[in-house]
Amino acid sequence: MIAPLNILQGFKTVRSAGRLVVFLYLVNLGFSMVLAVPMHNSLADSFGRSRAGENMAREFDFLWWQEYRDRGRGLSSTFGPSVIGRGALLNNLEGLLQMKLVGFPAEFLVVFLIYILLRTFLAGGILHLFREGVPEFNLRRFLDGSLGYFPSFLGLTLLSWVLFFSVGFVLVPKLDEAAQRISASALTELPGFWAGLAASLAAGLVFLLIQAVFDYARVKIVLEERRNIFRAFGEGLVFVLKHPLASLGLYLSLCVAGLVLSVLYVLLKENAAFPGWGGVLLAFTWQQLFVLGLAGLRCWTYASELHLARYFRP
Repeated sequence: MIAPLNILQGFKTVRSAGRLVVFLYLVNLGFSMVLAVPMHNSLADSFGRSRAGENMAREFDFLWWQEYRDRGRGLSSTFGPSVIGRGALLNNLEGLLQMKLVGFPAEFLVVFLIYILLRTFLAGGILHLFREGVPEFNLRRFLDGSLGYFPSFLGLTLLSWVLFFSVGFVLVPKLDEAAQRISASALTELPGFWAGLAASLAAGLVFLLIQAVFDYARVKIVLEERRNIFRAFGEGLVFVLKHPLASLGLYLSLCVAGLVLSVLYVLLKENAAFPGWGGVLLAFTWQQLFVLGLAGLRCWTYASELHLARYFRP
């Protein structure tokens, strides 16, 4: 019952930190403009005075997209049917498990790396405010935490990516090979399907385990004022191994909450869609509520992990 209690405590903490959640949403919205504005300009130039824009407002225009794809370079080459609806969710999961980032345009990768740095910077401020128990959002204290913990958090992020890429380029190919061997020797497609699904789930669980360990390492840095990232990583790993049900149960529960939120967003967006600018406005509003929900969920995760670490603190 430890994990549910700390999840509840984390929810209460985030409920009183509404301004922090809104601030994180606004930062995310502002940063998204870095890619959204160039993509908008590219699409607007392609649509021109044709009816392609009106067609796209009703449904995806594959004839227009084939021509746009053939001419596209850089960021515009990433636009396709899978960026809309459930395809985006599935593509993101597949890209994570198979480490497909290296196939994206250079400008996308640069923005992605900057975004990772931004998230690393913001994480320090979030945990700092939650540790201090500040009831109201205070930008100065938030920035103090972000700046103070950024070097250590950056080191942990780099270390985590070493492990992520090691798993992605070593473990995942071996799991895929095993699934392909099972599929090749099977008389029907069903064994191959289940083998592929099991391989993806196994890789996903390993990624989640790594992320959980580094999350608790960040919490240890803030709680214990650590500066040695390797010691913090070791303490995070020991914490997870010593309290696997509580630590992983909490983390996986909130990951499932994020997955449920994503699925609901996709389903409601698809089922509530209707043509015209009203539909576009509704889709945009629903998308922004989803992003706001993700910001709240991120804070909820950090707050819950912090409460759990305090519970087991000697």
